[in-house]
Amino acid sequence: MGNLVQTHEIHGDVVIVPGEGGSRLDRAAERLAEAVRAQWQAEAQTRSLHRPHPLRLRWSSTGRDVTATADLRVDGDLGDVVEKFRALPARQLVVLGEPGAGKTVLALLFALGMLGTREPGEPVPVLLSVASWNPFEEFLDDWIVRRLRQDYPALTNRRAYGRNAALRLVEQRRIIPVLDGLDELPPEAHVTAIEGIDRAAAAGRPLVVTCRSDEFQHAVEAGGTTLAAAAVVELQQVDVEDAIAFLSAGLPSTTARWRPVFAHLRQDPDGPLATTFATPLMVSLARTVYTHPDRDPAELLDRDRFADAATIEHHLLDAYLPTIYADQPTAPSTSDAHAARSYPAEQAQRWLGFLAHHLTSLQTRDIAWWRQRRPNAMAAVAWGAVFGCLLLLGQSEIVTGLFVGVLLDWLIEHVPRFKQRPAAILLTAVPVLFCTFWFSARKFDESANVLVDVFGIALVLALLLSESRSPRRASMRIRRGLRLLVLRRLAVSYLVSLLAGIFLVTAFAAVRGIEDGPVLLLGIAVIFGLIGVAVVGPGTWAAVSSEDAGVPRPIDVLRWDRTSTVVRVLMPIVFLQLLVLLSIVVMGQDQGWYEFSSALTLGLGLGLGVAAKSAWMSSWPPRLWWALRGRLPWRLMAFLDHGHRCGVFRQVGAVYQFRHARLQDHLADRQQ
Repeated sequence: MGNLVQTHEIHGDVVIVPGEGGSRLDRAAERLAEAVRAQWQAEAQTRSLHRPHPLRLRWSSTGRDVTATADLRVDGDLGDVVEKFRALPARQLVVLGEPGAGKTVLALLFALGMLGTREPGEPVPVLLSVASWNPFEEFLDDWIVRRLRQDYPALTNRRAYGRNAALRLVEQRRIIPVLDGLDELPPEAHVTAIEGIDRAAAAGRPLVVTCRSDEFQHAVEAGGTTLAAAAVVELQQVDVEDAIAFLSAGLPSTTARWRPVFAHLRQDPDGPLATTFATPLMVSLARTVYTHPDRDPAELLDRDRFADAATIEHHLLDAYLPTIYADQPTAPSTSDAHAARSYPAEQAQRWLGFLAHHLTSLQTRDIAWWRQRRPNAMAAVAWGAVFGCLLLLGQSEIVTGLFVGVLLDWLIEHVPRFKQRPAAILLTAVPVLFCTFWFSARKFDESANVLVDVFGIALVLALLLSESRSPRRASMRIRRGLRLLVLRRLAVSYLVSLLAGIFLVTAFAAVRGIEDGPVLLLGIAVIFGLIGVAVVGPGTWAAVSSEDAGVPRPIDVLRWDRTSTVVRVLMPIVFLQLLVLLSIVVMGQDQGWYEFSSALTLGLGLGLGVAAKSAWMSSWPPRLWWALRGRLPWRLMAFLDHGHRCGVFRQVGAVYQFRHARLQDHLADRQQ
């Protein structure tokens, strides 16, 4: 801060206007707060957290030896967690609890409560699932920045919020990370994760962490590190009277059916049923399962059927999905493409069981359509058969295009600083296209051609069977305020295309022995620049338009990546067709339909090669294979969207998760 010097008498209030950088960052923080509030209000409504009212969750300082602030004792319930958090010296809180104790619900309602009392300029609480963090490979701040850019793409709008808005929000402590589910990381990562969080929190950053009690205690004992300044509290078991109040609230017509259950809970507060209802998850499941008047909750009192708490839990988990998928209306879909539809309960449960088992085998909670394990052996056979058939049919142009496209895509992807810029794409394409022209001008014998084809197929297979990349953001709609940015990027693309055209035309003329004048060659280069704009323009338009997007849904992520993939497939086809047309118009050569068809097949192969490792294309083989075998529905995203609206799934950023890890584990066990 600089010095303030008063030279005259000042009347009225003094208003200090922040600089442009601060003002833009303030706008970014406010936009983030609006997005987070809208996101989690909708999620709370989908999960019926306020219907009829949240179950009372009590918490108090843990008695476990996992805290460095033993003298910091706090307690409260769900209603005053925001107030108690604001009163903490460091505003750092660790929430422990048993499975199903309500840690995620507390984190969600805490974020909404903080936003409800937040003043302008205060940090924004952002709820993040820790399951996608790899503490061995990524610092906590870097992961948070990446998640902000992925989950809230509006922050990437440089025109509105400046460069690296997400990074500056994190560096200037303008957010409160609410890190949910530390226990969902692999056990071997717990110690490293706690050390990473403590390192990030050492500078006084406010944060909240949730974790299962035993997992956190084991990690602290194994690593000898905890969060030095954080208060550590533990969720208590649900009180019998609180459970009764929740089960009877808003259901006057069904209270009579519950009356013997309530009497039993009061008479035997330590019995199997009371033990089951000690966790919020089971109380919520019981309310859902026995909402229908045909279901009698008094059956839970049958000791022959339900001898212990584990049996009651399995019964509630088994009955939950058939109840959800009964013939009843669901919340309206936010997507016109996913209109309300119903799924038979038995079929839906079979699909969900396979999905849960698959996620468990991948050791993840995230249902990310682009991160499904690819059946590599099957894919290798399929791709090999495709290449073999193409060669037998004499379609070597497609094979050549695939080889060049995959190689070009690999080169662009390994230029991290510039891989999203059209100029870098064109500059990288120059040597690849030059090599293609040079090889096309040479004559090889048959054995050499076979050797080149085999080498190209081997390289393409190796790259195609490697891990696919994350989805790209793209949309063909654009806001008016961003059109100038598009024009500026297209101007840069034209200049780079012009230079690339001069180089390529000169090199191609030298290889082919063409001796036309420099004016003609320059004219061809100018047209080449226009072709470059036509090729890069759709991709630039798509990339810029997504910068103003809100919180993406999983279906939005799929559509963006599909749009980006289609654009990248079509660009080489357009480019090569225009190149053939250019040779006819400018050079006066009668190419005929054969050259057009060859350019079409070569462009198709090139486009497929460039887009082969995209998330959308890579997700098709396993999804198609599983749909053919009846393991998953053909319209997977519609099924997931329906499950989210029914309450089976919860949305965390751009992915879905089962509403609770206990439900996923139960379905996975049933599938085995």
